[in-house]
Amino acid sequence: MATTDISSEEYRKFLDERERITKAMEAAESEFMFQTYKKLLAVLNKRYEAAIRLNIVMENRAVREMAQEKRKQFDTAKVS
Repeated sequence: MATTDISSEEYRKFLDERERITKAMEAAESEFMFQTYKKLLAVLNKRYEAAIRLNIVMENRAVREMAQEKRKQFDTAKVS
């Protein structure tokens, strides 16, 4: 995986695009377009899994940073 970071805005845009492709697949009026959207959705689903993993990494990073701040606060309170 080349990228190691995804912003929440990028994640939302990705989900919006995935939803748009799903709706287009449902609205397809020919086999060709249905299959085209189906293949696009398959690729997006793979990328969706990657986006979820990246989102979890970001959430874990935020929790780690919060825990470090709390630890510092508690250590400061103990010294006082």
